[in-house]
Amino acid sequence: MKQFSLLVFIDDDYPTNRYHEIICQESGLCKDLKFFDMPDDALDYFQRESTKPGFRMPDLFFVDMNMPRYNGFQLLEKLADILPVSQTRAVMLTTSDIPGDRVKARDYPQIVGFSVKPLSEEMLRSFL
Repeated sequence: MKQFSLLVFIDDDYPTNRYHEIICQESGLCKDLKFFDMPDDALDYFQRESTKPGFRMPDLFFVDMNMPRYNGFQLLEKLADILPVSQTRAVMLTTSDIPGDRVKARDYPQIVGFSVKPLSEEMLRSFL
């Protein structure tokens, strides 16, 4: 069965992260998961780890739209200063379905999907 090697979730809501962790584990589609509840923690981690030997680029980032300090778009812009945009695939997750956000997402080459929370196994499969 095909599965993700590494998925990264960046969302400031612990219950949502826990739910997404359960979905990933029960689906059998994910080998490794990494969760960050603050955008700065994710940026610090990738700044520090991306230059080390053996660094694994995540298969996919799931990024919350609305977080403290940076929204999802701002986070991707900051992440682009650290990781190659051509190798960064992200799905924007949100609790609201604002059409303007979907339009704006088209301006970001890293964004491969835009979904309303919560993540489901079917949504996860669609990104494999």
